[in-house]
Amino acid sequence: MQKVIACLTLLATLSVARRDPLAMYRNEHILESPELEQNFTNKVNHFDIRSSELTYQQRYWVNDTYFDKAEGPVFLYICGEWTCSPESIDSYPFMVGRENNANLISLEHRYYGKSQPFADWSTHNLEFLTSEQALADIAAFIDAKNIEF
Repeated sequence: MQKVIACLTLLATLSVARRDPLAMYRNEHILESPELEQNFTNKVNHFDIRSSELTYQQRYWVNDTYFDKAEGPVFLYICGEWTCSPESIDSYPFMVGRENNANLISLEHRYYGKSQPFADWSTHNLEFLTSEQALADIAAFIDAKNIEF
């Protein structure tokens, strides 16, 4: 049974530094995968039981092109505070995943791209845009994927 074992936040920083900034908009060099865009149902508020039924769809991608199902790790790439897209084969996280025969999962940050908890960004709705909620999103995602893998 595989486990999501690594959050590549350092790789997220390195990826931005090494990535061609225009490639993000041109979507060049994106490896096509049979499972490109997927959604995970996550809680809007992880810390209030009364609002636990409020959820949103958090976007993610799985790239298992080089994954060694018997022994390979699962790397979680946190896209950060921008619109996420499938990892380019030229990106540092993809290269590290390939080198380690990893299953590479990219997770979009709440309130960015298509991972929108609400239809508008009113002040009331932005109260859930916190680092604590974002970290809880990641924890819930890892927990769910660990059961799946």
